[in-house]
Amino acid sequence: MNDKDEGSNFDLLAQLDNVLVDLGMSRRGAVDAINVDGEDPIMKSVARLGAVIGIPLLAVGTGIASIWQERCGQSQILSIDLRKAIHTLSPFMGGWTRLNGYVSNMGDMMMRSGGSLAMGHQVTPLFFDIYQCRGGRWVVPTGPYPHLRDAFLVVRV
Repeated sequence: MNDKDEGSNFDLLAQLDNVLVDLGMSRRGAVDAINVDGEDPIMKSVARLGAVIGIPLLAVGTGIASIWQERCGQSQILSIDLRKAIHTLSPFMGGWTRLNGYVSNMGDMMMRSGGSLAMGHQVTPLFFDIYQCRGGRWVVPTGPYPHLRDAFLVVRV
């Protein structure tokens, strides 16, 4: 989805509400407010990357807020920074989802020895992240096996 398809009237919270309805959920009672920092386009893309990840993350937050409200009778205020949220599109892109300030154990494992690890073995010096190409496009190197890693790391001038 892009501005040509939707115009500039894209409403992230209305789209969140549509997803919640499909899931049989609602923000009503559980979520007092949602604070959203940043807006698409976060980076040049044919997709609204902030919304692509922001909507599901806010849906999860709404579900958790609903459980909290049911158990404790208290509603929540949700906050998201879409500029940071896009880094959670892949768990390997450096934006590790945090719970009370702590990242998952997988994040810790991936950071050891200065490179990405798989099954406890260092497989690549690449860190899974978003890299901009010379032509302006973006790429996320996933599954960088040695021969793919070597080709990716060749700088062409």
